[in-house]
Amino acid sequence: MRFGASSGPEAPRGETVELAGGDGSLWTVTFPPKGAGSGFSGPAPKARLHPGDDGDEALQVPVAVARAVVKAVREEPSVALGEGGMGRLVAAASTTCCAKRLTSMVDRRDYSSKEAADRLLRAGYPRAVVDDVCSRAREGRLLDDARFAEAFIRSKVYSGWGLRRIEQELSRRGVDASSVAGWPDDFLEGESEFDRAWELVSRRSVPERNPYEKTVRYLVGRGYSYDVAKRCAARLLEDGDE
Repeated sequence: MRFGASSGPEAPRGETVELAGGDGSLWTVTFPPKGAGSGFSGPAPKARLHPGDDGDEALQVPVAVARAVVKAVREEPSVALGEGGMGRLVAAASTTCCAKRLTSMVDRRDYSSKEAADRLLRAGYPRAVVDDVCSRAREGRLLDDARFAEAFIRSKVYSGWGLRRIEQELSRRGVDASSVAGWPDDFLEGESEFDRAWELVSRRSVPERNPYEKTVRYLVGRGYSYDVAKRCAARLLEDGDE
């Protein structure tokens, strides 16, 4: 398992911690400055682990992993950090911290397997760690794409999304809508796409300028087919002329 090697220009530094292993090896842990980001909307800043000699390669790891390593060394001062010892410690801490982060994420809302993996990767965890943690989560049903998809679909149907947009957003999250039991009939409660689209536009005021074009764009943006959008726009204009 490979963790990011330190390279490139130095980033602004935050807290620095010196660690001494039971074998006499020395490491410096440099954390990113506070407020450097969380990794939820983009790549997370990483902590850097620098060896005191040339025997080991410097590492870049998620902040949570670096803090877990510091804690482990302080609790067990005899642990060897040289000759790959730090790498083994980082690997163990990475799996533990990645699993904790996933649990924390799912405590807030459900995720598809792909969504969860993408977020963990952005947080800085290696692909091998993320794959292992997500695989175990699926075995224990902490991650369940069928459960996620059913809840996602019901929520978006209630919000007035069209079938096309629901299918596209599921696909973006790694779920094929055709694999969802009962899709789409069981989720629409007998309503046609036209009826659902008409319910949306009938609650809106008719635009004063370009009502036909604006209605079509609105419905297509909500995920309805171009044909359904045109029919609804035409009916809206007809009703307005009465």
